Amino acid sequence: MRPRSGTFADFDQLDEAGAPRPGTSTTADTADTAVGEAAGDVRPSDGGPASAGDEPVTGAAGEDRPEASPADTGAATGDHTTEAATAAGEGDTGTDAAPTVGSDVMEEGAPGDGDVEAAVADGADHDTAESDHSETAGRVARLRRQVTSLVAGTRIRRIVALVLAVVLVLGAVGGFAWWRLTALPEGAALAVGDVVVTSDELDQRVQTLQALYGVEPPTEPDRLDSFRRDAAKSVAVSTLLDQEAVARGLVVSDKEAGDVLNRFVEQQFGPGGRAAFVQTLGNVGASEASVTDEIKRQLAVSRLTDQVVGPVTVDDAELRTAFDQRRDQLGTPELRSVRHIVVGDEAAAKDVVGRLNAGTPFEQLARERSLDQSTRDSGGNLGQARRDQLDPAFGDAAFTASPGAVFGPLQTERGWYVGRVDAVTPPVPAEFDQVKDSLRQTLEAEKALDRWRGWLGDAIRSGDVRYADDYRPADPEALPGPGAGQTPAPPR
Repeated sequence: MRPRSGTFADFDQLDEAGAPRPGTSTTADTADTAVGEAAGDVRPSDGGPASAGDEPVTGAAGEDRPEASPADTGAATGDHTTEAATAAGEGDTGTDAAPTVGSDVMEEGAPGDGDVEAAVADGADHDTAESDHSETAGRVARLRRQVTSLVAGTRIRRIVALVLAVVLVLGAVGGFAWWRLTALPEGAALAVGDVVVTSDELDQRVQTLQALYGVEPPTEPDRLDSFRRDAAKSVAVSTLLDQEAVARGLVVSDKEAGDVLNRFVEQQFGPGGRAAFVQTLGNVGASEASVTDEIKRQLAVSRLTDQVVGPVTVDDAELRTAFDQRRDQLGTPELRSVRHIVVGDEAAAKDVVGRLNAGTPFEQLARERSLDQSTRDSGGNLGQARRDQLDPAFGDAAFTASPGAVFGPLQTERGWYVGRVDAVTPPVPAEFDQVKDSLRQTLEAEKALDRWRGWLGDAIRSGDVRYADDYRPADPEALPGPGAGQTPAPPR
């Protein structure tokens, strides 16, 4: 497997949450009308768009979300309303005491029980026609009936009752609105805003990247789970970038993408290699159209990166400071020419050391005994290496041994080693004039990457990204990696 960070496939649009509202109530009471408006227009209306929460909630499995029974709901709301009514009357005296729910005490001008029942019956008739919405509409109707009883009394009591009703109505439907806006439909791996990516589409994107870049999913269950979550995160980042590119008008034409694809095919498969390319696509389940879309995406993201980063400059003072700070890394480090023999256990390693000390040539023992197939035939030759290019234990021993000396045996994760230092090349200090051009390019690239990753981090944190449980990464807001949001670009 060639490790690559990736972006994946085309996405369907997520249907807007909402449904026709239940029927229109005939209640004429002013306070009742105000309650419906203040609660976010949760009052029923004919044929208009519904606010979130007006319809039964469907979960990821496509089933209606369980709700409390009407009896339970009525009891709960009734209790709260009764307590609120009592609180609304505190401080008043005499006959002006607040009525309880269902009381016959009514002031002149306040609707009677018959008006309330007519309003509820009218709403109930329409709810019967809209059976899918009956439960939520029933909750609102019960709340209105209770609030209408509360309005009997002073104007202050009416205001208190109105505020209470708004809270109760929002409490009755607000939870449903939140759930519907954050839930994912069945079969979805993730969503970014209104764009949903299904698990099948995610698999298709992986197949496309397999054809373009050799991305291979692992087979081990633990690694496959991690790969799936990483892939979902890359798709989410890719989708955010796609949306930003479209918003900025960064569109790639079919011809431009086709020209890039033709060059890619020629480089990877040689002149006249189109048939081999198509066969490769078939082997991994990808299509030429999906590859073309991926190329368009990468070209658009490349242009987006240019816009986000903008011009980057490094002045001479910055360059000199960076040189002083990195002088040791910029120079040529000490190099050592090293050989090794790899065996399976300590006893075998000690036997090799004994034979070397007895005069057996290192190269001969390496060909006879070493388990390292890549260096055995060359007498265990590793060539020149820096210290940090070697296994830590082996490197420490190799860079402390004298030229021509045998060292070991020592154990590493790969087995038991015996080594020899053939030659030492001393380090060469860096000269400013020799490295200033390459150092300037390095500093410019670092600045550009910092700008890009800062912008991308903000985009991820502020983006409306949701994951299904099986695809949620460990840290959804963390950047995917050094090249976050980008895959290796096809040849230009």
